[in-house]
Amino acid sequence: MGDFQVKKVLLITMGLIFLSGCAMQADLVDLENEVRKMKAILLETKRDVALMQKPQRSEQQEQLAEQNREKMARIETETKEKLNNLQKNQADFEVRFDQLSTDAQVIQGRLEENNHKLSELSEGIDDQETAIQELSRKLDLIETRMNETQRSPDNKILLPGKDIDPNKDIKPVLPPPKSTGPHPVPMTQDTDLTKIAPSDLYNQAYKDYMAGSYDLAITGFSNYLRQSPTGTLASNALYWIGECYYSNADYPKAVSAFESVTIDFPRSEKVVGSLLKMGYSYEKMGNNSMALVYYKKVIEQFPFSQEAALAKVKLTELK
Repeated sequence: MGDFQVKKVLLITMGLIFLSGCAMQADLVDLENEVRKMKAILLETKRDVALMQKPQRSEQQEQLAEQNREKMARIETETKEKLNNLQKNQADFEVRFDQLSTDAQVIQGRLEENNHKLSELSEGIDDQETAIQELSRKLDLIETRMNETQRSPDNKILLPGKDIDPNKDIKPVLPPPKSTGPHPVPMTQDTDLTKIAPSDLYNQAYKDYMAGSYDLAITGFSNYLRQSPTGTLASNALYWIGECYYSNADYPKAVSAFESVTIDFPRSEKVVGSLLKMGYSYEKMGNNSMALVYYKKVIEQFPFSQEAALAKVKLTELK
C-alpha cells in the first residue's frame, strides 16, 4: 500500500514535470517566433529609413552643388572684373608712361637748349675777355709806337700838327665795327680757324645739327675740339658728334664718339646720355647682348634719371 502511494506520487510528479516541460517548450517556440517577427520588422524599418534618407542626401548634394555653382559664377565674375580693371590700369599706365617719356624728352630738349644758351653766354664772356685783352695789348702797342714816332732823329719832340708833311695822305683810323652777337661762320678750306672764336664754331655746328646738316655739324664740332679741347663745351661737342653719326646711321662711329665722352669726360652730364645712346647703337647693329650691358649700366649708375626709365623699357622689350 505504501509502495503504491509512492509510485503514484512519483507518477504525478513526473506528469507535472512533463507538462511543465511541454509548456516551457511552447513558450520557447513562441519566443522564437516573436524574435523572428521583431527581426523582420527591424529589417523592414531599416529599409524604410534607408529609402527615406536617400532623397534627403540627394537633395543636400543638389543644394551643395548649387551653392558651389553660385560660388564659381561669383568668383568668375569677380575675376573677370579684376582682369578688366587690371587691363584698363595697364593701358592707362602705358599711356601715362608714354606721356611721361614724351614730357621727359621735351624737358630734356629744353634743358639742352638752356644749357646751350648758358654755354653761349659763358663762351661769349670768354670771347669778350679775350677781345678786351687783345684790345688792351694793341692800345699799348699803339701808344708805344706813338711815343717813338713823336720824337725826331735828334730826340726833338714832334708836337701834334707840327712838322707834318702836308703832301702825305693820312688815313683816319676807324674803330672796328661792333659785334651784334653770334653770326654764322662761313667755313671754307682757306678759313683760318684761329681767327674764329670757339663759341662761334660751336654755335654754328649746333645750328647745322638742328638743321639736319650732320656732316657740317661734325666738321664744326671737330674744329671746336681742335681749338678748345678742354673748353666748357668740349664734352657737349663730342656728344653731338656721336648724335650726328647716329642720325647718319653710322652706328660704329657713334659708339666710338659716345664712348670717348664717358672716358675723356667722366664727370660730364652727357655721360648718362652717351651710355644710353651706346645701347641704342648696339641694338641698331643687332648686338642685343652689348645693348643690354649698356642699358643695365644706365640703370645701375643713374637709377633716378629719365634715361634709366627709357633703359628699363628697352630691357623689357629685349627680354
